[in-house]
Amino acid sequence: MAEKKMEFGLHSIKQKSSYLNSLDSLSIESFENRNIGISKSYNLDFNQDDALFKIDLSLDFVYKKADASLNKLFGVSIEMLFHFQNFEGIVKKVDEKTIDIPNKLVVNLVSIAFSTARGILFCLTAKSDYEGVYLPLTNPKEFQDSLLKMK
Repeated sequence: MAEKKMEFGLHSIKQKSSYLNSLDSLSIESFENRNIGISKSYNLDFNQDDALFKIDLSLDFVYKKADASLNKLFGVSIEMLFHFQNFEGIVKKVDEKTIDIPNKLVVNLVSIAFSTARGILFCLTAKSDYEGVYLPLTNPKEFQDSLLKMK
């Protein structure tokens, strides 16, 4: 019997929100890239009736000041929808909190969402105090490990 071949395509990208705080407004006296951290979160959902897989991704770049306080520098929240074809038997929404999906597929989709967010952040920070501060590449193993914890 031939192996079933599922296909997917990008349905939509929506920038839900973004912000860009100036260094002046945050009272940061000496800005150093090494003090920047990234807070990231994502949620997954699957609408079987419409065959739409959704990734909500939020990224916040934060700055740790000398007194250990954190200031939000800039960030973005996006929603990406992927349309699946021939997904039956491969992807299934089990309940409100659980989606049965192959690890390699979800890692690829989350990687695509992060790469898209990287481009949106690049445009957001162009010609700002944060020009040249990029969302770093992420090891796909990190996505896989965090996704396995969600299951």
